[in-house]
Amino acid sequence: MLIPLLGPVELERAGKIIPIRPPQVALALAAPAWKVGHVVSGETLENRIWGEQVPNGARKTLYTIITQIHREVLGDDGDVLGRLGGYLLDVDESAVDVTRFRTLAERAVTAPDPGPLLEEVLTLWRGEPLAGVPGEWVERARRALGEERKEVSLRWARRDRDRSGRGRGSAGAADRGAALRRPYGGGARPLRQHGPPLGSVPPDAK
Repeated sequence: MLIPLLGPVELERAGKIIPIRPPQVALALAAPAWKVGHVVSGETLENRIWGEQVPNGARKTLYTIITQIHREVLGDDGDVLGRLGGYLLDVDESAVDVTRFRTLAERAVTAPDPGPLLEEVLTLWRGEPLAGVPGEWVERARRALGEERKEVSLRWARRDRDRSGRGRGSAGAADRGAALRRPYGGGARPLRQHGPPLGSVPPDAK
């Protein structure tokens, strides 16, 4: 199972790409997936889902959405656990592309041959992060990821320049660095079979 955030919020399972809808459900999954293993308070989740216009009964609705994510989205592959007044996404860190992007980017900085790692970093980006999901937190998350991506490209450019100065640079490495600097430019993923959208939300929470 994979939970991609570097593009539309979806679930990849058994070769299928399954959209997560509506936006409230996508946000309730994306917010704790942003930092796997960290507790996100209920109040923070409410603000990330509804912004400043948190509806009456939001806490009950949030509990309903979290239950749906467990039953309809994650199933046996993970869970969203209640912890200390908040929620924690209990999945393997490698299941979330944002976490993998950060891990691979750090490894690429010190790797003797960072090319393969950077290649994998590029394939993780499928477009605008959290595409199709509205909200102030989403906009902040996109900006933060854009800065992280820019920092990776700058590190790569410096490293490749140093290697070129020693006669060890390569055109392929330069191409990968240039692709990383383009807005959301990445590797194309093969098309997979799409399943029906997952998730629903009570009418009074829309």
